[in-house]
Amino acid sequence: MGYWKSKVLPKIKKVFEKNTAKKAEAAEACNTFDQSKDEINKEFEEKKVDLQPKVLEIYEACSVEIKGLVKEPKEAGIKKSSVAIHKLLEELSKIEFPGSKTVTEASTKYGAGLVSGPIIFVLEKVSTFVPIEEVVKEDEPKKEEEQEQVTTKVEKEIVIEEDKIQEEQPTTSTTTIAPATEEPPKAAKVVEALEKTVKEVEQFYSTPATTAANKGSSSILKEKDRDKLLLNTPLHDSSQKEQIASKRMQELMRHFASIFRQITQHKWAWPFLEPVDVEGLNLLDYYEVIEKPMDFGTIKTKMEAKDGNGYKNVREIYADVRLVFKNAMKYNDEKDDVHVMAKTLLEKFEEKWLQLLPKVAEEEKKREEEEAKALLEMRITREVKYANMAKDTSTKLYEIDIQLRELKERVVQKCRRMSTEEKRKLGSALTRLSPEDISKALEIVAENNPSFQATAQEVDLDIDAQSEYTLWRLKVFVKEALKVQGNNASNNNVTNNNKDDNKKNNSKRRREICDALAKSTVKRTKKLSNL
Repeated sequence: MGYWKSKVLPKIKKVFEKNTAKKAEAAEACNTFDQSKDEINKEFEEKKVDLQPKVLEIYEACSVEIKGLVKEPKEAGIKKSSVAIHKLLEELSKIEFPGSKTVTEASTKYGAGLVSGPIIFVLEKVSTFVPIEEVVKEDEPKKEEEQEQVTTKVEKEIVIEEDKIQEEQPTTSTTTIAPATEEPPKAAKVVEALEKTVKEVEQFYSTPATTAANKGSSSILKEKDRDKLLLNTPLHDSSQKEQIASKRMQELMRHFASIFRQITQHKWAWPFLEPVDVEGLNLLDYYEVIEKPMDFGTIKTKMEAKDGNGYKNVREIYADVRLVFKNAMKYNDEKDDVHVMAKTLLEKFEEKWLQLLPKVAEEEKKREEEEAKALLEMRITREVKYANMAKDTSTKLYEIDIQLRELKERVVQKCRRMSTEEKRKLGSALTRLSPEDISKALEIVAENNPSFQATAQEVDLDIDAQSEYTLWRLKVFVKEALKVQGNNASNNNVTNNNKDDNKKNNSKRRREICDALAKSTVKRTKKLSNL
């Protein structure tokens, strides 16, 4: 019992006190963040346009779970996926996303669970860049109806005006196709969603970055190798790699700090410990000679900085230490004591730096390889996404094409037989079409008659040999074409003399069509007389 009171209980209390203090600090950090929200919002609005492509690229590289948290941030989800969330915050910090740097530091220090409020605030800002996905659900009972509605264009082409038919055949019982109704909202949404997807895929594959990347060496990766690479490198593994790289850099910083300490403790280092007292020493031309003043005190402060303004790597510190000595040697004559002291210390510093340089070069090479691999993984993730989108869209379009064919077959079955008189009038109307409209009419015939050559020099058009579907389409087309032709003739009374040659060619083409129709009419007359 005495051991429990003297040893165990104090440790338990210490743990609880530590957690309580940590929670209090985290709460204070959250309050401070809340007070700065107005300033963050202002910065966000200023950078919104520039941030959009960068944020979308980071978002697309996230897992499905993290994408869900971005759209609907929840405290429980943030705690569960704290490592992945921290990785996302680090990526946002790299692009200077407003507020992300402060939240990342708080997450590192206290854990994502204790600063969920600021994290949710940042995620909500990120969600404003995420496009809203339209999910279209089709009801099975209405599937056939929607298929017909999506393809109303085909039906519209064969619509028959009942009044006209009754005028031509007053005693014949006819069955006509009801005029197609307008597409309902659901069908319109299906079409709109497909168009949006197609445009998005086209835009991705037409961007210069994607085109250049596809031509690069990385594009030779086989699809199975890409999938394997993605499966073996999830988001949390990337976060762990970043932490490992950060530890390696900290170790290099520690080695360099030891070198820096040896140099600053040298007996000749005292002139360089503080900034040059330009006014006290009456150095009027100092800032004219020295563009960037530097001293050991400033370097030390920057090395110990925790607010993100410190050195990012060892080479930055190395450059500033050399700058201290170079400035002294540049401003002071070679025989001056300060010049000699600076030159001596620089030589000692370079000797020690050469001992550390192999490790620095090795770390830089690793960093470069890791960054290249991360970019490749991100690009492959996007490529896989858009490849799947293209595949799904192609499948949907193929299904719609099948539906159109089925609808076309049903429409053909519903078409009533055109009478001999109606065929005669149709043939007569075809001869009154303009050359352009005649070509279009021949194309309609060719669509359902592969052996018919609409562009041949001579055409033999047998109306009796055409399907009812083709005849009704021709009837609707001819009626609309003649109507437009009549309106144009009444509005345009001035002719162009430069089009005489075209008129001759068009007249020749029209005569050929008329001759073909006349032959067809003669054939029909002979058939009727034989009956």
